[in-house]
Amino acid sequence: MMIGMVLFWGVILLGIAWFLWGGARSGPASSERPVIEASPLEILERRFAEGAISAEDYQARRDVLVNGTAETNDVHNETLTTPRAGGGSQS
Repeated sequence: MMIGMVLFWGVILLGIAWFLWGGARSGPASSERPVIEASPLEILERRFAEGAISAEDYQARRDVLVNGTAETNDVHNETLTTPRAGGGSQS
């Protein structure tokens, strides 16, 4: 009787462990699609199509991606900087 009880609980625990560690599925689920990485140009085109950026921004950024250079204009004269570690000013 004792052996039967130990075998019963052992099977139950192994079944739970198998289910929790993904033994129930051998591969990716059918609803999961493989990740397809988009190129920077495709991302830019998608953002423009969604209306996230203006036509001028799109053209300027596209020029940088395609030609590697950007023409400066008076409207978008920004300097990009990263904050210093520790924040604040140095004394």
